[in-house]
Amino acid sequence: IDCGLLCRGFVRMSCEACRTNVFVAFSCKGPLCPSCGARRMEDCTEHLMTRVLPDLPVRQWVESLPYELRLRVAYDRSLFSAASRIFADLLFRYYKGKARDLGLLAPQCGAVAALQRLGSTLNIHPHCHVVALDGVFVRKPPSDSSGALTSTESTSTAPSDPPQLVFH
Repeated sequence: IDCGLLCRGFVRMSCEACRTNVFVAFSCKGPLCPSCGARRMEDCTEHLMTRVLPDLPVRQWVESLPYELRLRVAYDRSLFSAASRIFADLLFRYYKGKARDLGLLAPQCGAVAALQRLGSTLNIHPHCHVVALDGVFVRKPPSDSSGALTSTESTSTAPSDPPQLVFH
């Protein structure tokens, strides 16, 4: 990308008060550089995969809100955060329920979420990407004095058995 050149990419910004339009060229010196954004995304992914998430299967989930809520949620940070927490809680409840059905006691879940306010065409489209461990963690049996956690991969969440997380 040739930074700072309008002919190489830009975003139009408008002032609602005075109705002035300003064209801002993509630049590495600001948040609007797609090249730098991609680099940051790759760095974050590498950090998550090598230092945060254990070496276990993961599954990506996407929360998409009804059209009627999108504009309000896009501008209300606390409402967006609350909606995403509810979504994560529903996911965890699903995984924990499946684990309890298998006889596992006190299962724990893990996930990382990324909140996004815009869609791929820069339209207002608040949504949440959640990368969840596809299984649960449980304490080792009492006979193991370490008290460490062990992972249990989910065998009941194959794509042919998607959870019913849709609500109205």
